[in-house]
Amino acid sequence: MKPRFRCHRRGGFTLIEMIITLCVFLMLAGAIFSIFGATLEGTSTLQDDQNRSDSADALSAWLRESLLELPAQGTLLSYHREHQPFHVSGVIWGEGAQLRALDLQPQANGNYLLRYCVSPVSVQETGFAGLTGTGLDAQDLAKFQNLVMADDSSLNWRVIVRDLKAADWRFRQPSALVWDDVSSGKPLFAELTFQLAGKADPVVDDFWIPPVQLPDSGTAAPAVAAPATSP
Repeated sequence: MKPRFRCHRRGGFTLIEMIITLCVFLMLAGAIFSIFGATLEGTSTLQDDQNRSDSADALSAWLRESLLELPAQGTLLSYHREHQPFHVSGVIWGEGAQLRALDLQPQANGNYLLRYCVSPVSVQETGFAGLTGTGLDAQDLAKFQNLVMADDSSLNWRVIVRDLKAADWRFRQPSALVWDDVSSGKPLFAELTFQLAGKADPVVDDFWIPPVQLPDSGTAAPAVAAPATSP
C-alpha cells in the first residue's frame, strides 16, 4: 500500500497580495501627507497675513505719533524713484538732527517693502554740518535726500512692512482745500494708502501735522521709536 502524502498550505499573504497592500498603503500615506502639507501651508499663510496686518497697525500708530511731534520749523517732503510705478516712492521728514525717511523698494516676488532709516550719526563721513544744529538747513536736507535716493551704504535701513501690492501718498497744505500729490514743505495733513498682499481692501490712514510747535518745556522730546521689523 502506497503511503499518502498530504500537502499542508501555510497561512499568509501571497506576493500579489503584498504588492496590492503596499500600493494601497502608499496611496493612503500620500493622501494623508497632502492634507497635512496643505494644512501647514494654510496655517503659514494665515500667520503671514496676521504678521503683515500687525506691522501695518504698528506703522500707523508710529507715523501718527511721529508726525504729531514734527516741530514748527520741521518739514515733510516727498520724492520719486525712477523705474518704479509709484508717483511718490517715499517721504523724508524731521528737523535738525532728527531726519527720517520711509522708502518703497521692490521685492523679488514682485511686491514691495516699506523700509525706514534715520540720518547718519557720523557727521564727518556724510558732510552734514548743519544736522548738529537746531535748525534745518536746505542744503543738509538735500544731502540727506541724495543719500536716500542713492541708497548710500551709510544708511541703516530697517524693514517695516513686507509684501505691499501698492502704496500712495497725498498731502494737504495749510492754506489749501485740495490734496496735493507731492509735498515740499510742512503740510497740514498727510495720507498714506497701501495694499497688503492677500487683502482685498486697502489701508487708508490720515495723519494730522500740527501747524505750530507745542510750548517748549525746556527738555527735548525723545524720538519716537520705529515699529518692530516685519518678519
